[in-house]
Amino acid sequence: MAFCLRRSNIYFDAAYTSPLVRAQQTAGIVFELCRAKGAVDLQTVDALLNETSQQAFGRWLGRLPAAEHVLLVGHAPSLAERACVLLGLAATPALTLPKAGLACVETEDRTAGILKLFLAPKPLGLK
Repeated sequence: MAFCLRRSNIYFDAAYTSPLVRAQQTAGIVFELCRAKGAVDLQTVDALLNETSQQAFGRWLGRLPAAEHVLLVGHAPSLAERACVLLGLAATPALTLPKAGLACVETEDRTAGILKLFLAPKPLGLK
């Protein structure tokens, strides 16, 4: 998936990962393979843990510094649930993120957004 992002010339100017090992490994791979715009550090935050409430996640998201492209690496099912909230979808089955799945949500105010891109590894022939 990271190679797909790199080939598409996608970069991040902010990057956050859950403190759990697998999320950090995934974030490290994506972060390393994709271009960073300027000096960007991969930051570990508890807000991306499944145990974090939607309200606490929303408060954290709203406090992030301004950035054009933000990488968030978290876990199922909470990451898909959080994307659904941004997209105004009531039921989480409306958007299921598989392992290594990618959802790109464009948002002006970090409370509502538009789904711009959805990639799943299997249809792309990736595992």
